[in-house]
This record gives sequence, C-alpha cells and structure tokens, in this order.
Amino acid sequence: MANGTNRVAILLQNTVAVSSFRRRNMLDWRGGLALAALVALGALLGARIAVARGAAFVRSVLLGVLLLSAAKLLGAFGTIGDFLGLS
Repeated sequence: MANGTNRVAILLQNTVAVSSFRRRNMLDWRGGLALAALVALGALLGARIAVARGAAFVRSVLLGVLLLSAAKLLGAFGTIGDFLGLS
C-alpha cells in the first residue's frame, strides 16, 4: 500500500515538472520519449532477471552498487569511466 501511494506522489511531481518545462519551451519530447522507452525496457529486463536469479542475486547487485556509490562519494575515482578504465 505504501509503495502505491508513493507512486501517486511521484506521478504528480512529474506531471508538474513536465508542465513547467513545457511552458518554458525547455522540453525535448523526442529525447525524453527515447529515454522513457529505454528505462521501461531496462525495468522489464531487470525484473525478469531478478525473478529468475532470486533474492540473493538482487542483494549482491544492490551491495555492489552501494559500494561503488560510496567509493565515488568518497573520491576513490573521478567518473565511472575512470573506474572501468574507459577514460
């Protein structure tokens, strides 16, 4: 129930934000819709992987992301590209 009510608040915030950006003519519909499609695809794939691999896998991924985020915040590397050796 709490997650559902949280989604309503997020929907309202996003609606106000889109309206505000549209009024100021600062909205890139093409780019935004492309990103939305990619996010939806990633969410579907991520959910399928999470269900297939189980809770232990999800916890491991979340721990990895948390550790990378902490290292970034503590200044261990400049960008993710630096960390991966891509820069």
